[in-house]
Amino acid sequence: MTKHRKTIVILFPILCFIVIWVSSLVKCEILTALYYDNFITFEEVSEAETFKILSCDDYSARIYCVTTNFESGSIHDFTKENNEWKYDKWEDEGWSASGNADRVIWPYWWHVVYFWF
Repeated sequence: MTKHRKTIVILFPILCFIVIWVSSLVKCEILTALYYDNFITFEEVSEAETFKILSCDDYSARIYCVTTNFESGSIHDFTKENNEWKYDKWEDEGWSASGNADRVIWPYWWHVVYFWF
């Protein structure tokens, strides 16, 4: 195998990962920009340091919230009833600075690094 071919074989999967990751981030940023005002009034969201909308359709939404001082990151579910958004449930705590959760939340996988410092 030539040196050029080896480079392509190594870089292609990395490039694919980066393209998929960046497109997921862009999707979340667009959803957050579009639906920000619909969710900022909820206590679970407004108390967060930051939040991003992972998915949103006519019936449900999943929101990733990072607590103040970046102590933990969790997912909250919302449902739409009678044309109004209602808080449904706390789905999962993905990661925590105290170490009691260490899941990665896509596409914000690098947030796991917060509990290392």
